[in-house]
Amino acid sequence: MKKNEEKLTGQVNCLTPLCSIIILAIASFSAISIYYYLSQLHREAIVSDATNEGGLVIKLSQGFVRAYSDFEAQYASGKLPNPAIFRRHALQLTDLNSLFGGSLFSEVVGFPGKAIRLEPTDDLMHEQLLMLQTDQVKSMKTTIFTRNGDTILRSIWPFYATDNTCINCHNKVLGLMGSEQWKIGDLMGAQVVEKNIQQALKKSHNETLFVSFLVFLTVIAVIYCLIFVRHQILLTKQLKTLANTDPMTGCMNRREMYNKIDKIQGNVTGAILILDIDKFKKVNDNYGHAAGDAVIQSVAKCIKSVTRETDWTARIGGEEFLIWLHHASQQQAEKIAENIREQIELVVIEFEEKTIQCTASIGLYAFEDASPEQFTTWFSTADTLLYKAKSKGRNNVVS
Repeated sequence: MKKNEEKLTGQVNCLTPLCSIIILAIASFSAISIYYYLSQLHREAIVSDATNEGGLVIKLSQGFVRAYSDFEAQYASGKLPNPAIFRRHALQLTDLNSLFGGSLFSEVVGFPGKAIRLEPTDDLMHEQLLMLQTDQVKSMKTTIFTRNGDTILRSIWPFYATDNTCINCHNKVLGLMGSEQWKIGDLMGAQVVEKNIQQALKKSHNETLFVSFLVFLTVIAVIYCLIFVRHQILLTKQLKTLANTDPMTGCMNRREMYNKIDKIQGNVTGAILILDIDKFKKVNDNYGHAAGDAVIQSVAKCIKSVTRETDWTARIGGEEFLIWLHHASQQQAEKIAENIREQIELVVIEFEEKTIQCTASIGLYAFEDASPEQFTTWFSTADTLLYKAKSKGRNNVVS
C-alpha cells in the first residue's frame, strides 16, 4: 500500500526541473515572437504615419504653389518671389512644428548641379535624388537613418518638369543653353520632409516590451494551470483506483464489488465463485508474511489468466477471492473454476531460494434469470459450498 502511495505521489509531483526549463523556454519563445511581431507591426505603423504626414506637407506645398500662380496671374506687375521661395516661406508661416508636434521638418532642394540655391544637404540625399532621376516609377522615396542619436524618417517627394512655362523660366534664370536645358520629364528637384520618430519608436518599444512580458507570464500561468488541472484529474482518478482496488493484487476490493452489484439492473444469469487458498496460515508461519503475499499475488494472476474480460474478481479477505462470472451456465462456470484450480496447483513460486506450491478450494453457486438483490443469499450459499470443498480434502470445486 505504501509503495502505491509513493508511486501516486511521484506521478502527481512530476514537475521536474527539466519540465520547468521547457515551460520557461516555451514562454520565452512566445514572448520573443510576440515582441518581434509587434515591433515590426508598430514600426510599419509609425513609418506609415510619418509618410502620410509628409504627404500632407506636400499637399500644403502644392497648394501654396497654386496660390502663387493665382497671385502671379492677378498681379502680373507685382513683385512676387519665385515659387520655391514662396513655398518655403509659406510653410514657415504655416508652422509645421505646431501641426505635427515639433517632430517635422521640410525643405525644397534642387537637382544636384542645377539648383539655384539649396542643394542636397548630405550624401544620402544626393544619392536619393540621383536614383529619382533614373527611376522609372518616379515616386516618393523613404529612408530611415540616425542623426545625433535620433531616428529620422526622410521622405523625398520629387518635382518633375511637366510644364513648358515653368521649364522656360528655370532655364532663363539658370542661363542654361542647349543640352543643359531642362526638358519635360526631367527631375528638377524635390521636397524633403523629415520626421523625428525616435520618441514614437521608444514608446512603441516600451509598450511592446510590456506586452511581451505579460505574454511571458500568461504562457507560464496557463501551462502551470493546465498541469495542475491534469494532475488533479490524475490524482482523482488514481485515488479512486486506490479506493476501489486491492493494492497487492490489482483486483477490485470488496466494496467495489458490492458497488458494481448494486448498479446491476434487471435479472441476471451467471455464477459466483468463492475461492480460498488452502492452508495459507502455514505458508505465513513457515515462510513469513512476505512469502504469503507472493502466494496471494500468484493466485490472483492465475485467476486473471483464466477468467474472461467481462468477469469480475475481488479480493474479499486475506486469502479469499470472489469471482463473478457473467452470462455463464453452471457447466461453463464449473469448467472455469476447475481451470483456475488446476492453474493454481501447477504454479511453483520461487521465494528467497525456497520453492512454494499451493492449492485452492472453490465454492460455486450458479443462478439463472435471478435478481441481484439475492446476492447475499448466493454469497452465503457459495461460502457454504467452499467449506464443503475444504471438508472433502481441499483442492477441489464444489457447486
